[in-house]
Amino acid sequence: MKGINIYKKQSFSVSSNEELVLRLYEKAIVNMWEAHEHLESGDKISTIKPLQTVRTIFSELLTCLNHEEGGEISTNLHSLYVWLIREISRSGFEGDAERLQDAIKVAENLYDGFKQAFQPQED
Repeated sequence: MKGINIYKKQSFSVSSNEELVLRLYEKAIVNMWEAHEHLESGDKISTIKPLQTVRTIFSELLTCLNHEEGGEISTNLHSLYVWLIREISRSGFEGDAERLQDAIKVAENLYDGFKQAFQPQED
């Protein structure tokens, strides 16, 4: 078990910012789908931990935005992250799987956009 913890620490320490952003999105989306399954089965209590993780991830992404250099993209991401945090919170509180599914679609679209943006450009 000790070896896996060392690997995880080293893996994150050598990742680029782009890789870290993609990993955060992947973690958020996986947790959102987990919470969605719990909501579909009527188990609101089991959504607490995964949705808390998702809110933390989007809160961190929100605080990392560089509004001085990011311009309109940064402003738009700010609005989307605030919306996602609000919708995730409301879906868990209200037990609304459909509301969470809408948030998942937005998160998946953002992930796809970042993934495409981070791919090396061919000449």
